Amino acid sequence: GSWPAIWLLGDESKNKWPDCGEIDIMEHIGNNQDVVYGSLHYPERFGGNADSDTVPVPGVSNNFHVYSVEWNAQTIKFFVDGVEFHSYNNNSNSPFNDPFFIRMNIAMGGTFGGNIDPNFTESMMEIDYIRVYQ
Repeated sequence: GSWPAIWLLGDESKNKWPDCGEIDIMEHIGNNQDVVYGSLHYPERFGGNADSDTVPVPGVSNNFHVYSVEWNAQTIKFFVDGVEFHSYNNNSNSPFNDPFFIRMNIAMGGTFGGNIDPNFTESMMEIDYIRVYQ
């Protein structure tokens, strides 16, 4: 039921979600070990219908990994350890042309996170660094 995430959210003071856009750089759910999700949420694709893909990452919870997004006016590409696993053709009508805020969290349960093991006691998300290039 744990659900760590590194993500970007558009400015909700201008447009509410999903109109402001969301870029999930990394999501991992404890009930599905060794799988990493990369997703985009926007007016046509959000919630359970997000523009998403997954990549197997053996031992994802036991080792550090590099999660990356290369984002420009033409494309948004998702990577784990330098390997591309999802891409999106950006365009002038998408919400991905405005500034976004970096967010990190560990959620618990919910529709995506699933049931929380009754024996669950703790979870941790360690981040070594965050780099933003413009």
